[in-house]
Amino acid sequence: MCHQSKRIEAKMMLPLQILLQLGQKMLVIAILKTLQKNQDAIRFSISACLPNSQTNVS
Repeated sequence: MCHQSKRIEAKMMLPLQILLQLGQKMLVIAILKTLQKNQDAIRFSISACLPNSQTNVS
């Protein structure tokens, strides 16, 4: 009886791990997408903070 319950737990844990991995991937993708959207704003704020380095680069 105990062995069977352990097997059921293992069956339950696998989909949970898959869901967690999928959630992490989706979170990373969402973060990357927002970073891409904000890239211009981030560049602008960096150039505003460091005008000297920005003019030297360009």
